[in-house]
Amino acid sequence: MEIFRAIKREAISNSVAGQIIELIRNGSLMPGQKLPSERQLQVLLRVGRPAIREALSALQWMHILETRHGDGTYLTSLDPGEITRPFEVLIALSRPSLIELFGVRQVLEVGAAGLAALNVSDSQIAELRKCLDLTHRYAGDPWAFMENDIRLHTIIFDASSNSLLKNIAVSLQQMNRLSRELTTVFDEVRKQSVEDHSAIVKAISERNPDEAERAMRQHLLNVRAVVERISGSGLPPVM
Repeated sequence: MEIFRAIKREAISNSVAGQIIELIRNGSLMPGQKLPSERQLQVLLRVGRPAIREALSALQWMHILETRHGDGTYLTSLDPGEITRPFEVLIALSRPSLIELFGVRQVLEVGAAGLAALNVSDSQIAELRKCLDLTHRYAGDPWAFMENDIRLHTIIFDASSNSLLKNIAVSLQQMNRLSRELTTVFDEVRKQSVEDHSAIVKAISERNPDEAERAMRQHLLNVRAVVERISGSGLPPVM
């Protein structure tokens, strides 16, 4: 296949993997497409089979490739949720505390709120307002409140119109869910979130990025303060 070029640098397996990723990026290789066989790749790239196998194994671990026994190696769907799974494992192994997660959320979600205020669509504003109505309705139901809370924050990331930011959010999704299971059981946390969500949705709906960032920042600080006051210092790891 003419889209492949011979590799002449060191770190051969890294170069093989890098070339495959570049071909995906520029559209020469598409989700679900079958790769040439290992032997064909050897000829196309002019490298040894060990380098080919090492590169393919690395890309399989990253959920970019999958091997279908008896059929060959294919690109996956390249769904962000699948590709970020190894990142989730690395995060889980670090056993971050709730306070550390609040720090990460403050970095990501404050910026996401500002971008959302700049890029939000009318339909996304309608979705946010629906979530806000449900926030009030579910204030007495920790589980339903948590699901709706996750939905509201997901819409904000979607409204940011930043695919990289959204993919990072996807990689943190499981940990965010586990952290909310620890926090939304507190009546005071849900009560505070109802008030904070109103301010966030109002600012985004008015397309005011400065106020949206301020409201999101204050929301995270408020929830963190409530959790620290109720639970005390030395909060356990999220995972």
